[in-house]
Amino acid sequence: MENKKDFDNEVSELRQSFKRQKHSDDYNLSLLLYGAVAMIMLSKELFPRNSDISVFLEKNEIYFKKYVYASRTQIIARLIRVIQKATFEENTKMFNSIEKLVSQYEPADKQKQKYEKDNKRNTVDQLLTQFGRHE
Repeated sequence: MENKKDFDNEVSELRQSFKRQKHSDDYNLSLLLYGAVAMIMLSKELFPRNSDISVFLEKNEIYFKKYVYASRTQIIARLIRVIQKATFEENTKMFNSIEKLVSQYEPADKQKQKYEKDNKRNTVDQLLTQFGRHE
C-alpha cells in the first residue's frame, strides 16, 4: 500500500513539473522526459503488462523489436536513446502524450472508492429485487 501512495505522490509531482515546463527549451524538456519515462515505464499501475507499453509507444510512433518488450529496463534504455536523438518537436509530442497519460491517472484510493460505491448500490438493488419490500 505504501508503494502506491509513493507512486501517487510521484504522479502529482510530475504533473506539477509538466505545468512548469510548458515553454521550456530542448535541454530541460529532455531532462524532464528522461525522468518521466523512467518513472512511467516502471509503473505497474499505469502499465500492468509490458504489452501495454508497446501500445502506448506505437501511438507515439516509436517501434521496437519484440524482444525489447521483455524487460522494462531495456525499454527505458531504448527510450532514453530515442529522446536523446529526437528533435524538439518529437520530444514535445512525447511530452504531450505522457502528460495526457498522467492526467488521466486516478490515485488508487479514488479508484477503490468508486468501485466500492458501485458494488454497494448493486448489492442493495439485488437484495431489494430478491426479497422485495415487506412492510
